[in-house]
Amino acid sequence: MVRDGRSRIGSLLLAVFLMIAAACSPGGGTDFEPTASVSERGGTAEDEVLAPTSVPASTHLCDHPYFPAVEGASWTYASAGSAVGPYTFTDTATNLREDGFTLQGDFDGLVRIQEWSCSEAGLALLDYSGMGAAQVMAEGLQVQFETTGMTGVTLPADLAPGDEWSQRFEVAGSVTLASGLEASAQGSASASNRAVGFETVSVPAGTFNALRIERTIELDLTLQFGESGTPILINSQEVIWLAEGVGWIKDSITGTIESSPVEETIELVSYSIP
Repeated sequence: MVRDGRSRIGSLLLAVFLMIAAACSPGGGTDFEPTASVSERGGTAEDEVLAPTSVPASTHLCDHPYFPAVEGASWTYASAGSAVGPYTFTDTATNLREDGFTLQGDFDGLVRIQEWSCSEAGLALLDYSGMGAAQVMAEGLQVQFETTGMTGVTLPADLAPGDEWSQRFEVAGSVTLASGLEASAQGSASASNRAVGFETVSVPAGTFNALRIERTIELDLTLQFGESGTPILINSQEVIWLAEGVGWIKDSITGTIESSPVEETIELVSYSIP
């Protein structure tokens, strides 16, 4: 029974891990005028390609052309292919300050709070889980992680094709099944990124000239069941597209655990940037 429980935890942990990974995609803050969404223009996604906007110079550390996190800006996304089934969520930027901002994600009954920092190096998500101590429920699995350390940035201040960067989190926490089986968890999560180039990408919110970013994420955990430790290594590959003046518009995620493939696509449905 313990062995079956470990397998169950492994499979469901991947689903939660990929949701967290997607929720931790690049973001930032800026003060430029956004291009109107398709719904705002009254057209369709095929009407025109939304070219990058002109971004005025600014000395604010949170200003970034690929994630306009102005106060009250919001983005709604839809996921397909997830191991936990289809879902939607809305991210809202709030509490913009000199050295950071807050990003609130509303997931059908679950609220995720992310704190971001802004520096001359770029924008950095401070907690891999999205909270100081995050709790996520999926198919009877309860996962609670706390970030104990972080290095690197999520999105460099100067971003251009050919750039490479990384971010690493040290995490600790626990996982619990509905059956009551519990395990403590400790390890690390790392993301390696490479900006490839610009592509024309169509999503429900419109068609954009977007910067393609290829990312590899690795989650290396040890689950402790009493006196027995079980290592779990989860790898996922993402392709992320960012549109200037809009932000994150699409994420294509693939991953495997115990030789079981998982594929998920997240697309921008609508956005509003004051």
